[in-house]
Amino acid sequence: MKTEETQVNTLNTANELNEFQANALREAEEQLEALRKEISNKKYLIDLNKKDIDLIEKFNALDAQWKFTECLGVIELEKEIRNAKKEKVFYANAVAVEAMYYYLSKVEGRGKTTNTETFENVDDFIRVLKAFTSGKEKIKTDGDRLSHAEFVVAARREGIEAESPVETTEN
Repeated sequence: MKTEETQVNTLNTANELNEFQANALREAEEQLEALRKEISNKKYLIDLNKKDIDLIEKFNALDAQWKFTECLGVIELEKEIRNAKKEKVFYANAVAVEAMYYYLSKVEGRGKTTNTETFENVDDFIRVLKAFTSGKEKIKTDGDRLSHAEFVVAARREGIEAESPVETTEN
């Protein structure tokens, strides 16, 4: 009788564990989907004043060096610049931020002045670069959150409990 009772208790415990793991997996998958949706629609605040927005507009029109499909960044930036000029604040999606950072990485100059149509001096360039570097860091943080969420789902699919829960709150 004891053996039969022990087997039933073990089976109940195993069923409870499987149900717990299934619920944990479902929860992690839902959180991952919510995070993907949040990040895909997210706009990042880039700290630019009106003069800087004008510089970015001019840079995008005259100096942004691209090859092949890199031109899509120019188009995406143009949309975000138009919105920024209306709203007086520069919010941009990840594609636009990454594109501008990439285009800025190609700027060359000499001494305190530059040889571009846009930037008359290093100070203007550095101010704009810092703003987009900050935006790029925010994107990296979101990418890290997404990678962690994907890790949690993969771990739970294998029956392993990940160390910490997935966070879906915006920064």
